[in-house]
Amino acid sequence: MMVPNKCENEIIIGDLNQNTVREAFNTLMVVHDLHNHVTFPTHRSGSSLDPVVTDLPSDTIQCSSLDFVGTSDHVAVLTRISFKRLREECYTRTLWRWEKDRWVPHSTHQAKGSDQPWFGPECRAASDAKYHAWLAFKRHPTAWNRQRHREATNHMRATQGWASNQWVTDLKRKLRGGQVGSKCWWSLVKEQQGVSRGNTIPPLHRDDGTIAQSARDKANLLAKHFTDKMCVSDPKRPPPSLPNIVKEKLSFATTSEVEVKAVLSKLDVTKAVGSDNVSPHFLRQCADELARPLSTIFNHKVLESIVASRVTEHLEKHHLLCGRQFGFRPGRSAADLHLLLTSEWSAALDAGKATAVVALDIEGAFDKVWHAGLLAKLRAAGVDGPLLLLFGDYLREKNLKVVIDGQESEQHAVRSGVPQGSCLGLLLWNIYINDLLHLIPSVRDYADDLMLAQSYSPGEETDTADHMNVTLNRIVSWGSKWQVKFAPNKTQMSIISRSRTPLQLSLEGQAIRRQDEMDVLGVTYDSALTFRPHIERLAREASGKLASLRRLLDDKGLEILYKAQVRSSLEYSCLAWGGAASRHLSLLDRVQARAVRLIKDSGGRNKPKLHSLQHRRDVAGLAVMYKIQQQRIPHLQALRQPLRRAQVTTWAVTLMPAELFQCRCRTWHHQRQYVHHYGKLWNTVIAAQIDFSEMNLQQFKECVNIWLP
Repeated sequence: MMVPNKCENEIIIGDLNQNTVREAFNTLMVVHDLHNHVTFPTHRSGSSLDPVVTDLPSDTIQCSSLDFVGTSDHVAVLTRISFKRLREECYTRTLWRWEKDRWVPHSTHQAKGSDQPWFGPECRAASDAKYHAWLAFKRHPTAWNRQRHREATNHMRATQGWASNQWVTDLKRKLRGGQVGSKCWWSLVKEQQGVSRGNTIPPLHRDDGTIAQSARDKANLLAKHFTDKMCVSDPKRPPPSLPNIVKEKLSFATTSEVEVKAVLSKLDVTKAVGSDNVSPHFLRQCADELARPLSTIFNHKVLESIVASRVTEHLEKHHLLCGRQFGFRPGRSAADLHLLLTSEWSAALDAGKATAVVALDIEGAFDKVWHAGLLAKLRAAGVDGPLLLLFGDYLREKNLKVVIDGQESEQHAVRSGVPQGSCLGLLLWNIYINDLLHLIPSVRDYADDLMLAQSYSPGEETDTADHMNVTLNRIVSWGSKWQVKFAPNKTQMSIISRSRTPLQLSLEGQAIRRQDEMDVLGVTYDSALTFRPHIERLAREASGKLASLRRLLDDKGLEILYKAQVRSSLEYSCLAWGGAASRHLSLLDRVQARAVRLIKDSGGRNKPKLHSLQHRRDVAGLAVMYKIQQQRIPHLQALRQPLRRAQVTTWAVTLMPAELFQCRCRTWHHQRQYVHHYGKLWNTVIAAQIDFSEMNLQQFKECVNIWLP
């Protein structure tokens, strides 16, 4: 069954008997980003055989069951589709006539939040004329007024049709022009995908039941909400006394003209101006002239990067950050953490063990960092003198305000937290959470995501539950000491096992609800580590990104969109779940096949040359194996495999240098996982006598990319 790609939306209805072709039906739904809105029985047998499948948003369609019709054994399904949007206050839009060559005239008109982007002043005038004609006909229902209303209606439809076609034509011209891949092009792409639109904030409800409609009221309401979140229960409490961890002190963060120039040249010009009202665009363009004076006076925008660099060097030099902390550290990523977790949990499954996993949710996290406690931890880590005073000034006496559609809220004082989106804020969070990781050896961390896991054999459920509950209590005690609150209702728990093993865990006296699937840092883990739910979600999201723009982009634009946005999402942490069954991974191959077909149908003369997703996973897997075996990356050494050794010394035994020992697996599932699959592929590279002893990582990747079929 093929879904056409030239229409606006797809709706498929009828007696499809999808139960008999469940796998094909599921593939159709995932690959084409469709949803079945019939969740109730439609047949006398109790089966649901009459789906309503569409790519319309779930909030615009409702399906309900009626009675049986005649002698049919199927019930009738009533489907209601709504295309109405919530209306908001009017605002003023300015239209510039850039196509004029002598001057740039402009006009202003009133617009509404529910207006389509093509709904300009001509459409508004035609709509108003039709409304006035209707009022005249309602007051005096004569034949003349009826004819005037009919003509006004036809004129309005023609005007809106013309405006819509002109808007689509202009959008296609922009998306298919010579600026494909530019910043402006990506802005248009994200706008069409719904990622960034003008005013996307709906009316907000206040605590007293009233509704904030205007932009200023919304801004004030959100500012108050954010301020209430950014506080701790006892901000004036003296922090606990901590011993100094290192003798060496970091009291100053000096820099050079060369370093300041390098930082200035990389400033993001899209960022807003700071409290000094100096544009980052100005700083970047004048980097050569400003580097010398700014290296002396430490401009505020550059100071954060320099201080963060010096503190990071100090922490890494003295090995102060825990090795189980993966967020915001050079050379580490969420993909590394996922790979380690999957390898560990899969090995436990292969050994017949289960693994209890708890994903802890920190309430507020970055917004609730206790300033006094953070300064105490900085002092213990060796940050002292003027630099420590600088951190104190950086954290205290901050204010926030919210801006919506140019309307500013009142200013509110911030009493806790670290600035999000800044390099210093991320580093300070790592320092604040670091001692918890040293306290609990079974916890791994990425930013504010904490994972506690423990493997156990059958019959050890009671001891495991007791031990993990004690550990959770120690975590809660640490939180009380440092004014960090954990949210039991948002904390996830799952058991990786092939059997249903009972295990009761609690956090702050509240039982943690067990889930069959758990989302951790963008990867969905199911209880058997099949990764089928995760792969289906990836395929559906990727299909949605393609579907939203397939009618607007040409072949070049679609290829750029697929490579940069779609394929990258299909490959996020792929080494962790790449050992899934081939029937699950084939869903992703179908998404790529669909993308290739769309690119070719959009005017491409030749079929785009894309490596298979498995090929790209193999290149990435061998590159990580190179980092483990050759570069000896410390945080990945848990995956390091021993070299193969001959059992007996004989001339008949020949061993290749760097060949890895392959241990046996009990299950096919574990044999497909990273260590075993890429250990075997690594030995194949060794057997091919590829000399990579003098290669760096990039050269090795280029070599295996050519060598792999």
